[in-house]
Amino acid sequence: MKNKKLKFSKDEVFFSSDLHISHNNIIKYCPARWQFLSEFERNILENGSGNEAKIMKVDQESVDRMNNTIIDNINNVVGKNDALWMLGDVGWFKHRSQVVDFFNQINCNRIYLVVGNHDNLQLFPHNTFAGVYDQTIISVSGVTVQLNHYAMLRWDQSHRSSWHLFGHSHGTLNDFIAEKFPQYRMLDVGVDSHDFKPWSFAEIEAYMNTKEGEKF
Repeated sequence: MKNKKLKFSKDEVFFSSDLHISHNNIIKYCPARWQFLSEFERNILENGSGNEAKIMKVDQESVDRMNNTIIDNINNVVGKNDALWMLGDVGWFKHRSQVVDFFNQINCNRIYLVVGNHDNLQLFPHNTFAGVYDQTIISVSGVTVQLNHYAMLRWDQSHRSSWHLFGHSHGTLNDFIAEKFPQYRMLDVGVDSHDFKPWSFAEIEAYMNTKEGEKF
């Protein structure tokens, strides 16, 4: 028996993924995040040896620049009473106090989590999220949207114009999907491919409208 879909208006819902708050090494692994590094750190990654890059520890000031940019972008885009879906890998939290501090800086009161591989739910206070899911299907102004941390090539009603939003790949799959599966209405909504901002429904809709939909 299927659970009843949560329903949202297109003007109130936003999507994001793979924030990786306080995760210093993710900055090294994702070139889109090199903008947060100091000049010295970036020079090592761009011009140093592989071993130098491997052992380099990203400075806390660089991590703070990443954290603050993501937090500011959320607050500049998402309203207090809007709904924000985070599709996994919220942060590299080691203590509950870090979780509390991060969410205290977010103005949005209605945040939903689709669990990612880096999310330690034991660190999240019970009232952090409006809902927590391994994966789920929602309806936004009549559009069926499948949400998962991981990308799928088949999802519920995919042949009937439903959408699939995911994360995990840090933007590396979007070009591949556009080339190999140009008709698929699926999108990585992670911050790495969207200037570290949440996606509005309108932005996603504009992208999906360029797709014909999955064909069998």
